[in-house]
Amino acid sequence: MVVNIEKYTTIVNQRYLFHYLKSLNFSSIISGSGQPQIVRTPLEKLRIYLPTLTEQQKISANIDIIITKLSLEQSMLGYFQQQKAFLLRQMFI
Repeated sequence: MVVNIEKYTTIVNQRYLFHYLKSLNFSSIISGSGQPQIVRTPLEKLRIYLPTLTEQQKISANIDIIITKLSLEQSMLGYFQQQKAFLLRQMFI
């Protein structure tokens, strides 16, 4: 399914819409069990909250910053776990 917002760039921020849709639970919209899919009819009934374009930009920028920070923190955690393992091995040589 493709969401085309080219006509609505004056009222919809693409990153905001991406984050908004990513946060939704589509289980009530998905049909089929063997090969689940999202069909157009229930998707058309989906209501999306759209604040002003400026607010959308602020919200999406903040979410992007949080995601970047989370990714960096997860990387640092991995490095600290490696360092811990190394130091523990050094203690028991």
